[in-house]
Amino acid sequence: MLGMKRELAPENLRTATPPLRRLRRGRFAAADDQGQALFEMALTLPALLLLVTGIFSVGNFLQQYIQLTDAVNVGAMYLSVNGGNTLDPCNLTYTAVTNAAPLLNLTSDEFTYSLNGNAESGSTCSSASYSSGPASYLVEGQPVTVTVTYPCTLFDYLGNLVPQATCAMSASLTEIVQ
Repeated sequence: MLGMKRELAPENLRTATPPLRRLRRGRFAAADDQGQALFEMALTLPALLLLVTGIFSVGNFLQQYIQLTDAVNVGAMYLSVNGGNTLDPCNLTYTAVTNAAPLLNLTSDEFTYSLNGNAESGSTCSSASYSSGPASYLVEGQPVTVTVTYPCTLFDYLGNLVPQATCAMSASLTEIVQ
């Protein structure tokens, strides 16, 4: 050993720590890190889930609103073009809107119409002839307005967690009778 140079000594002899101290440091450090990670997850998980739930709820609302506005657009255009060919223009529009939005559960009491300034509502407004009643209100060049109010429910994808969190969206479109 007298002739050995310092560079040739084994690596673990130069940097070795006592075995008991190394064991205690490794065991306690691992236990402390696991507890800290669990505590941090317990603190942040509710906030993260609330954020994700809010994002999905807003996305669901926007998807329903886009479907509703597109369906009302289809119904108003259909009424303005084909309304003069029927004695029941409201039923014609109601059918067009419900067919354009099959994923929305639309009911007849959510529909209101303004046919040349005359208010109608529901899924039907039939006339006895083309010269009286709602069929006579459809005059070429005059406006018709279709309005649909739809009750949306927030958190609906999770089974309505908060029953009081409801909203009502409305879409309205005015067209000129062709």
